Amino acid sequence: MITSERGDESSINHSSSFPINMERMQARRGSASLETLRDVLASWFCIPIEARQPRTQIELAEMLGIHLRTLLTLKQSPEFKISIAKNIRTNNICELPRMVENVIFRALRGDLGAIKIYHRLVGLM
Repeated sequence: MITSERGDESSINHSSSFPINMERMQARRGSASLETLRDVLASWFCIPIEARQPRTQIELAEMLGIHLRTLLTLKQSPEFKISIAKNIRTNNICELPRMVENVIFRALRGDLGAIKIYHRLVGLM
């Protein structure tokens, strides 16, 4: 349980979803745990920029009932990177074979970045 900068105190049970159920979050604004806020922020970042609602980080912070500095601090945490990776794995799993095929295609043509990615995928790096 955390206290928002507005002084609200409670907790919510919200699983990271894609896209974010912003109506649900807005109804409970200011009452989320840091972990939940991090997951919501990661989900929001995984939405293409042109499709995001709210459109900006400032609007998102306001909707969640947190200060922009809190949002920016959450973005810097190692857990945020883990949450982003979890979102990508969960929401793009059906695209994985096509992505791997593309990496292999580019690696075979000498793309050094693709070669590095390929090596990481097969555990050589």
